[in-house]
Amino acid sequence: MHIIVVGAGRIGRHVIEFATKEGHDVFVIEQDKKLAERISKSFDCKVINEDATTGEALNQAGAENADALITTTHDDAVNMLVMMVAKELEIKTLITSVAEESHMHLFDKMGVGTVESPDRLNAQHLYHAVKNPSVKNFLDLGEGVEIIEFKVKKSAKVTGMSIEELDKPKLLPEDARIVVIRRDENFIVPGHNTKLDEGDVVAVLARKEKIDQINALFEEQET
Repeated sequence: MHIIVVGAGRIGRHVIEFATKEGHDVFVIEQDKKLAERISKSFDCKVINEDATTGEALNQAGAENADALITTTHDDAVNMLVMMVAKELEIKTLITSVAEESHMHLFDKMGVGTVESPDRLNAQHLYHAVKNPSVKNFLDLGEGVEIIEFKVKKSAKVTGMSIEELDKPKLLPEDARIVVIRRDENFIVPGHNTKLDEGDVVAVLARKEKIDQINALFEEQET
Protein backbone atom coordinates (compact mmCIF):
# COMPACT_ATOMS: atom_id res chain seq x y z
CA MET A 1 0.00 0.00 0.00
CA HIS A 2 0.97 3.60 -0.61
CA ILE A 3 0.37 5.36 2.73
CA ILE A 4 0.80 9.04 3.56
CA VAL A 5 1.34 9.88 7.24
CA VAL A 6 0.96 13.51 8.32
CA GLY A 7 2.77 14.28 11.56
CA ALA A 8 5.77 12.38 12.89
CA GLY A 9 5.29 12.98 16.60
CA ARG A 10 4.63 10.34 19.25
CA ILE A 11 1.56 8.88 17.50
CA GLY A 12 2.84 9.32 13.97
CA ARG A 13 6.14 7.63 14.75
CA HIS A 14 4.33 4.46 15.84
CA VAL A 15 2.18 4.48 12.69
CA ILE A 16 5.31 4.90 10.56
CA GLU A 17 7.04 2.07 12.41
CA PHE A 18 4.14 -0.37 11.93
CA ALA A 19 3.63 0.56 8.27
CA THR A 20 7.30 0.35 7.26
CA LYS A 21 7.79 -2.96 9.09
CA GLU A 22 5.05 -4.46 6.94
CA GLY A 23 6.74 -3.23 3.77
CA HIS A 24 4.31 -0.51 2.73
CA ASP A 25 5.40 2.51 0.69
CA VAL A 26 5.28 5.20 3.37
CA PHE A 27 5.47 8.94 2.71
CA VAL A 28 5.71 11.21 5.75
CA ILE A 29 4.89 14.92 5.83
CA GLU A 30 6.38 16.72 8.83
CA GLN A 31 6.83 20.48 9.14
CA ASP A 32 9.39 20.35 11.97
CA LYS A 33 12.80 20.03 10.26
CA LYS A 34 14.63 18.26 13.11
CA LEU A 35 11.82 15.77 13.59
CA ALA A 36 11.65 15.16 9.85
CA GLU A 37 15.39 14.42 9.79
CA ARG A 38 15.12 11.98 12.71
CA ILE A 39 12.32 10.05 11.03
CA SER A 40 14.25 9.95 7.75
CA LYS A 41 17.25 8.41 9.51
CA SER A 42 15.16 5.95 11.56
CA PHE A 43 12.77 4.45 9.01
CA ASP A 44 12.68 3.32 5.39
CA CYS A 45 10.29 6.02 4.20
CA LYS A 46 10.20 9.19 2.13
CA VAL A 47 10.04 12.29 4.35
CA ILE A 48 8.75 15.63 3.10
CA ASN A 49 9.59 18.64 5.28
CA GLU A 50 6.60 20.81 4.33
CA ASP A 51 3.26 22.15 5.57
CA ALA A 52 0.76 19.33 4.95
CA THR A 53 -2.19 21.72 4.55
CA THR A 54 -0.93 22.64 1.10
CA GLY A 55 -1.82 20.56 -1.91
CA GLU A 56 1.82 20.71 -3.00
CA ALA A 57 3.01 18.73 0.01
CA LEU A 58 0.44 16.00 -0.65
CA ASN A 59 1.34 15.93 -4.32
CA GLN A 60 5.02 15.46 -3.40
CA ALA A 61 3.88 12.52 -1.30
CA GLY A 62 2.27 10.95 -4.36
CA ALA A 63 -1.35 11.71 -3.49
CA GLU A 64 -2.54 10.57 -6.93
CA ASN A 65 -1.35 7.02 -6.14
CA ALA A 66 -2.09 6.98 -2.41
CA ASP A 67 -4.26 4.22 -0.94
CA ALA A 68 -4.61 5.95 2.42
CA LEU A 69 -3.77 9.10 4.33
CA ILE A 70 -3.43 9.20 8.13
CA THR A 71 -3.17 12.47 10.07
CA THR A 72 -1.72 12.25 13.56
CA THR A 73 -1.16 15.84 14.68
CA HIS A 74 -2.55 17.08 18.01
CA ASP A 75 -4.28 20.00 16.25
CA ASP A 76 -7.75 19.09 14.98
CA ALA A 77 -7.86 22.23 12.81
CA VAL A 78 -4.71 21.11 10.98
CA ASN A 79 -6.07 17.59 10.60
CA MET A 80 -9.33 19.00 9.22
CA LEU A 81 -7.56 21.19 6.65
CA VAL A 82 -5.39 18.29 5.49
CA MET A 83 -8.47 16.10 5.10
CA MET A 84 -10.26 18.76 3.05
CA VAL A 85 -7.32 18.92 0.63
CA ALA A 86 -7.01 15.12 0.57
CA LYS A 87 -10.68 14.74 -0.36
CA GLU A 88 -10.19 17.12 -3.29
CA LEU A 89 -7.27 14.96 -4.40
CA GLU A 90 -9.54 11.88 -4.12
CA ILE A 91 -7.34 9.86 -1.77
CA LYS A 92 -9.24 6.62 -1.18
CA THR A 93 -9.05 6.12 2.60
CA LEU A 94 -8.80 8.96 5.13
CA ILE A 95 -8.10 8.36 8.83
CA THR A 96 -7.34 10.87 11.58
CA SER A 97 -6.71 10.96 15.30
CA VAL A 98 -9.00 13.42 17.07
CA ALA A 99 -7.79 15.45 20.05
CA GLU A 100 -11.18 16.80 21.15
CA GLU A 101 -14.03 14.30 21.39
CA SER A 102 -16.55 17.05 20.49
CA HIS A 103 -14.88 17.37 17.06
CA MET A 104 -15.42 13.75 16.05
CA HIS A 105 -18.80 14.43 14.44
CA LEU A 106 -17.21 17.05 12.16
CA PHE A 107 -14.84 14.46 10.72
CA ASP A 108 -17.68 11.93 10.52
CA LYS A 109 -19.67 14.36 8.36
CA MET A 110 -16.69 14.57 6.01
CA GLY A 111 -16.57 10.79 5.72
CA VAL A 112 -13.23 10.62 7.52
CA GLY A 113 -12.47 7.64 9.74
CA THR A 114 -11.62 8.72 13.28
CA VAL A 115 -9.65 7.41 16.23
CA GLU A 116 -10.35 8.89 19.63
CA SER A 117 -7.63 10.89 21.40
CA PRO A 118 -4.84 8.48 22.44
CA ASP A 119 -4.45 10.48 25.65
CA ARG A 120 -8.10 9.87 26.55
CA LEU A 121 -7.79 6.19 25.66
CA ASN A 122 -4.69 5.92 27.87
CA ALA A 123 -6.65 7.51 30.71
CA GLN A 124 -9.43 4.94 30.24
CA HIS A 125 -6.89 2.11 30.34
CA LEU A 126 -5.33 3.48 33.53
CA TYR A 127 -8.76 3.83 35.17
CA HIS A 128 -9.69 0.26 34.21
CA ALA A 129 -6.37 -1.00 35.58
CA VAL A 130 -7.06 0.59 38.95
CA LYS A 131 -10.74 -0.32 39.19
CA ASN A 132 -10.49 -3.84 37.75
CA PRO A 133 -6.95 -5.24 38.22
CA SER A 134 -7.80 -8.44 36.31
CA VAL A 135 -8.49 -6.49 33.10
CA LYS A 136 -5.77 -6.97 30.47
CA ASN A 137 -7.30 -4.79 27.77
CA PHE A 138 -10.60 -3.31 26.67
CA LEU A 139 -12.42 -1.92 23.66
CA ASP A 140 -15.28 0.54 24.08
CA LEU A 141 -17.89 -0.25 21.42
CA GLY A 142 -20.18 2.62 22.40
CA GLU A 143 -23.78 2.47 23.63
CA GLY A 144 -22.52 1.22 27.01
CA VAL A 145 -20.96 -1.98 25.60
CA GLU A 146 -17.33 -3.07 25.91
CA ILE A 147 -15.13 -6.01 25.04
CA ILE A 148 -12.90 -6.69 28.05
CA GLU A 149 -9.91 -9.03 28.19
CA PHE A 150 -9.27 -10.89 31.44
CA LYS A 151 -6.36 -13.19 32.28
CA VAL A 152 -7.34 -16.46 33.96
CA LYS A 153 -5.38 -16.74 37.20
CA LYS A 154 -4.51 -19.91 39.10
CA SER A 155 -6.97 -19.46 41.96
CA ALA A 156 -9.69 -17.52 40.12
CA LYS A 157 -13.25 -18.81 40.41
CA VAL A 158 -13.48 -19.47 36.66
CA THR A 159 -10.25 -21.48 36.38
CA GLY A 160 -10.95 -25.00 35.13
CA MET A 161 -14.62 -24.26 34.46
CA SER A 162 -16.27 -24.89 31.09
CA ILE A 163 -18.45 -22.37 29.28
CA GLU A 164 -21.44 -24.58 30.09
CA GLU A 165 -20.57 -24.56 33.80
CA LEU A 166 -20.31 -20.79 33.74
CA ASP A 167 -23.76 -20.54 32.16
CA LYS A 168 -25.62 -23.00 34.42
CA PRO A 169 -25.34 -21.18 37.76
CA LYS A 170 -25.53 -17.86 35.91
CA LEU A 171 -22.07 -16.84 37.09
CA LEU A 172 -21.81 -14.70 33.98
CA PRO A 173 -24.53 -12.07 33.53
CA GLU A 174 -27.16 -13.11 30.97
CA ASP A 175 -26.13 -10.31 28.58
CA ALA A 176 -22.39 -11.15 28.77
CA ARG A 177 -20.63 -13.50 26.35
CA ILE A 178 -17.15 -15.01 26.15
CA VAL A 179 -16.36 -14.41 22.49
CA VAL A 180 -12.79 -15.66 22.12
CA ILE A 181 -10.00 -17.23 24.19
CA ARG A 182 -6.31 -16.63 23.52
CA ARG A 183 -4.25 -19.61 24.68
CA ASP A 184 -0.52 -19.24 24.07
CA GLU A 185 -0.36 -18.29 20.38
CA ASN A 186 -3.75 -19.78 19.48
CA PHE A 187 -7.20 -18.20 19.34
CA ILE A 188 -10.16 -20.38 20.34
CA VAL A 189 -13.83 -19.67 19.62
CA PRO A 190 -15.33 -21.35 22.68
CA GLY A 191 -18.01 -24.03 22.66
CA HIS A 192 -20.03 -25.36 25.60
CA ASN A 193 -17.30 -27.82 26.60
CA THR A 194 -14.36 -25.41 26.30
CA LYS A 195 -12.62 -25.00 29.66
CA LEU A 196 -10.78 -21.94 30.90
CA ASP A 197 -7.17 -22.79 31.75
CA GLU A 198 -4.74 -20.83 33.89
CA GLY A 199 -2.98 -18.24 31.71
CA ASP A 200 -5.78 -17.99 29.14
CA VAL A 201 -6.72 -14.47 28.05
CA VAL A 202 -10.51 -14.31 27.74
CA ALA A 203 -12.39 -11.66 25.75
CA VAL A 204 -15.82 -10.93 27.22
CA LEU A 205 -18.54 -8.86 25.52
CA ALA A 206 -20.58 -7.13 28.23
CA ARG A 207 -22.34 -3.98 29.31
CA LYS A 208 -20.25 -1.54 31.37
CA GLU A 209 -22.39 -1.91 34.50
CA LYS A 210 -21.65 -5.66 34.57
CA ILE A 211 -17.84 -5.35 34.46
CA ASP A 212 -17.34 -5.33 38.25
CA GLN A 213 -19.40 -8.53 38.58
CA ILE A 214 -17.39 -10.24 35.83
CA ASN A 215 -14.07 -8.97 37.18
CA ALA A 216 -14.75 -10.71 40.49
CA LEU A 217 -14.82 -14.08 38.69
CA PHE A 218 -11.27 -13.56 37.39
CA GLU A 219 -9.67 -12.23 40.58
CA GLU A 220 -7.38 -14.36 42.73
CA GLN A 221 -9.37 -16.10 45.47
CA GLU A 222 -8.10 -15.94 49.04
CA THR A 223 -7.00 -19.28 50.41
